[in-house]
Amino acid sequence: MLRSVTLKLVRLLILPTTFVLGVFGAFQFSHIDPLRVSLCDLANHPSLYHRRTVSLEIGGYYQLQDDMFLISDVACQNPNAEATVIFDHGAVNEFGDLERSRPDVLLSIIGEFDSMATPGCFAPKFALKSAKVRAAIVKSRTSEPNP
Repeated sequence: MLRSVTLKLVRLLILPTTFVLGVFGAFQFSHIDPLRVSLCDLANHPSLYHRRTVSLEIGGYYQLQDDMFLISDVACQNPNAEATVIFDHGAVNEFGDLERSRPDVLLSIIGEFDSMATPGCFAPKFALKSAKVRAAIVKSRTSEPNP
């Protein structure tokens, strides 16, 4: 009798414990392996990605300061599809000495998404903080030889 009660109690505790550990582990790994998203995804579902580490690729930027620049997705239907990207001072960014505005640069950005960075009046509502950025110049289609 005591053994069956103990066995039922152990079964009753193991299931919730493993569930809680699984959810906690998934949350911890989400910061290690960032979610791949688009800027349009972030604009359409900001609360889903708030304070999560995300990875995105976007073409073009406008640099505001040495450690901050703006990105936007003009193809997105959502007018909030823009964000401020704030560099991580401790990280090595492969941004280089590019001009202040480059539409032909593809940026790979990893950072923590903040859906409430500003009220959105004079600056983008969203921000990617502690961002690690890699830039690659994309060849223009007009520069390719015609067949």
